[in-house]
Formats: sequence, structure tokens, C-alpha cells
Amino acid sequence: VLLCIVAVFERYTRFMELHAAKPEVVLVPTADTALMWAAHAGTPWAYRLCCAQLFGERQAAALWRPAYLELSEEQWARGYAATKAMYEQTYGETVS
Repeated sequence: VLLCIVAVFERYTRFMELHAAKPEVVLVPTADTALMWAAHAGTPWAYRLCCAQLFGERQAAALWRPAYLELSEEQWARGYAATKAMYEQTYGETVS
């Protein structure tokens, strides 16, 4: 179980790094990454600190909101495929 949690945390960290590198792209996370994101956002002080480190203090003030929640089903599917490809190309690890 601990190894699974560590793997999810690593994928979440990488997901946040991808967003920092390409803030203009709407990223669609895997289910486990989305759950980790929700848990992280549930501790606002820690989430704000993380956002400040990744995105800068000005953007952290607004706390990054997951834009994928506002996508249509078709946009979501395309965004998920694009995010998956970007993740796999960047990190050399397959996600599902």
C-alpha cells in the first residue's frame, strides 16, 4: 500500500510540474492524481506554498483551480489523451 501511495504522490508532483512548465495547457489528470490534488487543496496553507514555489507568488494567490472541470466530455477526452501523451513523453512512464 505504501508503495502505491508513493507512486501516486510522484505522479501528482510530476503533474504539477507539467502544469508549471505549460500553464497555458489545460491538463486532465488520472483519477488517482485528481484525488491527490483534492487532498492537497484540502490543506490550503500547504497547497498555497506548493503553488507559490511552482508558479510564483502572484499566481499562487489565486490558487490554481482545475480548469478541466469545466470541459465538455469531448474536450475532456481530448485533454486527457494530450495530458497522457505529454506525461509519457516527458517522464518515459506509461499512465492509464
